[in-house]
Amino acid sequence: LSTLQPESLFFDPLLHIPPEPTAPPPSEPVTNPTWDASLLLLIPLRLGLESVPPEHAARILAMLELPQSIGFIGGRPNHAIYFFGHHGNELHGLDPHTTQPTPEVEDEEFPSLEFLASLSCPRPQKLRVDRLDPSLALGAARIPHHRTEEPMN
Repeated sequence: LSTLQPESLFFDPLLHIPPEPTAPPPSEPVTNPTWDASLLLLIPLRLGLESVPPEHAARILAMLELPQSIGFIGGRPNHAIYFFGHHGNELHGLDPHTTQPTPEVEDEEFPSLEFLASLSCPRPQKLRVDRLDPSLALGAARIPHHRTEEPMN
């Protein structure tokens, strides 16, 4: 019979937010609290009925230029593409639906160079932003700067 409590089996740092710091005495400078966990944020959106309005299209392109951006999933109806950048009004992406055989993970050479090369799409996809379906999911990541080479604001 186990004596473990359910809360000891799983820990979610977002459900256990540290208490608010007490106000420092007036003689001490105020410091910003630190967030030590990485965060992946996916935001599903519908930006119109039939197509993306031009004002939203410009904001999507600007979002791809942010350092926190990891791109977005979108595309045409029944064909999703992971978009990671753009050149002018042309989005650049990869098709996430490329199937792969199950690798042999017990192999000493895992992952082999051959296996890693097979994970790449043979050619990037391109789509003009005005042809983008209005249903998409934006992605952003926040990684504490002590875990990266450069601070991310």
